[in-house]
Amino acid sequence: MKKGYTPTILTFLSFSILIVVMLLSYVGLKLEMDALKKKQVIINEKIIESNNMQMSLIAKSQELTSFERIKSIAQAELGMVVDNSAIREIFISQIEIDRVKELLKEKYEY
Repeated sequence: MKKGYTPTILTFLSFSILIVVMLLSYVGLKLEMDALKKKQVIINEKIIESNNMQMSLIAKSQELTSFERIKSIAQAELGMVVDNSAIREIFISQIEIDRVKELLKEKYEY
């Protein structure tokens, strides 16, 4: 019996198709991975940009709410003046503080 080339050709074609399918899968996965890495880089850049913007806004807010800026605007634009006589010191003796503590303790103890 003479053996033909049919089984050899079929085996060769099967392996060739398998190799082509594997190569195409590899190329497809490689392209997908590259696209995902590119997205990751873009998202990281956006995060850094957002953090920088946040820091900039915090610095601007601190600048706008500083006491010296508000004081200078109040004096220059609104004509306000600083009144240092409004500051008063209150002196309470330790005996008075202890007496109030005892009263509160008696009132709220069961």
